[in-house]
Amino acid sequence: MRFKKILIVILLMMSADPAAFAGLPVHFTGVRPTLTSCEYAGKVSIDGITAVSGEDEIAVFVKSDFGQIPVGAAVMGQSNAGDEYYFVSVYADDATTPEKDGAAKGEKLIFKFWDKSQDKEYVIPPAAPYMTYDAEDEEVFLTPPAVPPVWTNESLTPLGLLNLAMPLIIGDTDGSGSVDLKDAVLSLQIAVGVNSGAVIYRDADCNGDGRIGMEDALYVLHQLYSGVLK
Repeated sequence: MRFKKILIVILLMMSADPAAFAGLPVHFTGVRPTLTSCEYAGKVSIDGITAVSGEDEIAVFVKSDFGQIPVGAAVMGQSNAGDEYYFVSVYADDATTPEKDGAAKGEKLIFKFWDKSQDKEYVIPPAAPYMTYDAEDEEVFLTPPAVPPVWTNESLTPLGLLNLAMPLIIGDTDGSGSVDLKDAVLSLQIAVGVNSGAVIYRDADCNGDGRIGMEDALYVLHQLYSGVLK
């Protein structure tokens, strides 16, 4: 394990060449490599099962005036650091172009994952237990990544392993990592058409229909009332 982590550090520090790895995403496309990047690596699990090397994909997005734009994408296991790892370069905005084509310093990064076997795309909430840092990485002097992740121009500083886990906890509408009254209120607001401006994670719905509404609010309230949730 220690050797594998050291290998990841070496790869991170050599990653200035965007053509360093041959695996090209087929689901997450449209990334425009620029001269500056920061690097993320880690593991991904779905229902406790490791993501499939050579098939599943990870991508990073940032917000723009027209929604979201991809600023990094990679295929699982294509970094030569091990089949269970992802390695993705996240590119900076090019100040010489008029359009936004990358991330700005301090800008929040949106991580997404594509499960090829299910053809399902996940948006990963920036909170534990969905995003966690492997504390053991300190032994090889990796820099702990921020959660929520942000872009940094310190591209020569290797970031520690940012591990990602899905699916969402049922009822965790706001992606905070726990189910509480806030989730019930948010679900009720959605049900009656109130736009609170909050980020909504539809994969947390209680019946698998991909929609948040009254049923989800009632589910959370029932769990709270029955004492299932503390």
